[in-house]
Amino acid sequence: MPRKLIKKWVDILTGLSLFALFIAISVNAVEIALRFAIDNSFYWIQDVTLLLMMWFVFPGIVKLVYINQDIIIDLLISHFKPAVRRSIDICSCLILLGFLFFLTQQTWYLFVYRFGMNMAIIVCTVSMMFVYAEKLYDLIFNFNNAGKGEH
Repeated sequence: MPRKLIKKWVDILTGLSLFALFIAISVNAVEIALRFAIDNSFYWIQDVTLLLMMWFVFPGIVKLVYINQDIIIDLLISHFKPAVRRSIDICSCLILLGFLFFLTQQTWYLFVYRFGMNMAIIVCTVSMMFVYAEKLYDLIFNFNNAGKGEH
């Protein structure tokens, strides 16, 4: 997937994430107001909020990974030579790609059985696979700019 297309897709997911957050806050504000006004609660609000939170969190994670703001704990790795760190980065990208592929495959099976409930996870794990594939490409072929912030 070309670099510009990945960036555009990540920007779309970011907008979707923020929109889902706005809708979740709005729906819950209406729920609180109605609960206060008529002393009654809508049971479906919790399900809608959960679904909206999935669409907020998972696309948000894709953006954080894309701009290299994901959390990395490197107590030992920062002390290694650049070549060793690069090898470790390549291995971690391969492991993450394998995990994301497995998660996408298993989520797809759940999606088939429970239509629509896991679409956020599928969209975002596939998106993260593209982001990590791009990072892996950079690590392997671009020695100077590998892992240096936003693309």
